[in-house]
Amino acid sequence: MKKIIYFVVVCITLAFVFNLNIIAAAPSIKVYVYEDLLTLPVQPISKSGNILVPLKNVSEALDLEYSWDNKSKKATVKNDKFTISVTVGTTKAYVNQKQKTIDMAPTMDKNTVMVPYKLLPQAVGISVRWDSLNSRILIGKSEISSDIHMTYNDTYVDINNLYTVSGTGEYKGYRQLKGYPYESKYSIHFIDSSKGQIISFKTVTEDKANLNQIITWKYNGKTYKSKRSDIYNFFSGTSKLSSLVNDGSYSLDWLSKTFGKVYYDWIFYESVSQDASRIVEKFIEKERGIKNTFTTKEIEIPDELKKPEQIDLDGITEYTEKPSDTSNGKTNDSNNQDKQTSNDKYLKFREQWISADDLSSEYNIITWWNGKTIEISQRVTGLKYTIDNSPSSSFESGKIYQSSADIQFQYIKTIVFDGQNISLNQIVFDRKALEAELKSRGIKKINH
Repeated sequence: MKKIIYFVVVCITLAFVFNLNIIAAAPSIKVYVYEDLLTLPVQPISKSGNILVPLKNVSEALDLEYSWDNKSKKATVKNDKFTISVTVGTTKAYVNQKQKTIDMAPTMDKNTVMVPYKLLPQAVGISVRWDSLNSRILIGKSEISSDIHMTYNDTYVDINNLYTVSGTGEYKGYRQLKGYPYESKYSIHFIDSSKGQIISFKTVTEDKANLNQIITWKYNGKTYKSKRSDIYNFFSGTSKLSSLVNDGSYSLDWLSKTFGKVYYDWIFYESVSQDASRIVEKFIEKERGIKNTFTTKEIEIPDELKKPEQIDLDGITEYTEKPSDTSNGKTNDSNNQDKQTSNDKYLKFREQWISADDLSSEYNIITWWNGKTIEISQRVTGLKYTIDNSPSSSFESGKIYQSSADIQFQYIKTIVFDGQNISLNQIVFDRKALEAELKSRGIKKINH
């Protein structure tokens, strides 16, 4: 199964480790401390299911003073709050003179003390995570600024891990992307035909599963056998139909119970396919060194925020900028009056807020929320405006947030017009402040 995604946007900005109680070099493992990639004299090593890192380098990155007693084979790191000591060959460690048993005894490798990677962070109360998909240890953060947040399973793609090789066979002339999670299941090929800061490319995502595999499934007491590819096509069709019919005919519960893992494999593939264009885009940006971005500081939610006047969005029933036709003296027509009132509300709303659709229409700007930041990208000038540290989960409906650049924004679930729901899960911005910021960056309105 292949999926082709055409994506045009202007940008602004194994080794295998065998755990047989033998120490095996793991040169692909990276160690980050507060987003900084450490340069290590000795690569992390894997031993009996544990990962060991150089104590001295990690401690110094955490502003801990390191000392070594060669006679006792004891290493000590400390600051004004913590003193941690370990001895090579023993699982007894001491944190502020309190004994602690660690997972594995420290070892020596090329005159460097190697300790379990969790030891120091946990001792000083700092978060630490092993990111197996990207083969990296993250100390002090669960992700880094170069990450892309994938749709599936809260997975992060480290852009620094990505590279390409030349495509072969039917993908001759393409570049095959390497170094991303799930690479063993799905391959991403792309053609990049653009120059400079204009990024234009086509991506093809290929499912490496055996699409000719026969899947057995049951419906209404009968047993059927179908190719995996045919079932995937059925999922695609029912997804489109169910979104239109919305009568629960093909509910998630029914699909998952009927097809089990096959259904979730398809969802997985669909999400990776949709993420492919963003991953390729970020890779090309990094490859070309595109850095013409500008960024706000951390978002704050003030206790007392001077809010714009709230608009009753449910009262907006007309999506038109022109007044209703009240010519020929028909001003008493109740229908026209309702439309006029609705239109006045809409115009008042637009005077205060600007939506993603407005930005696209008026400034040729696209918006994207990647799970961590809001990105506003201008297709023509190549500028990208990023609002950092936006709420990491979901926005609270109707709550106004504010960036340090005084750009207020809020999340709205639905705008209603003509009795139909539109603009689901949309973010709207304080129009005047955002337009002033765009203007200061040289982004002009489009002359229609």
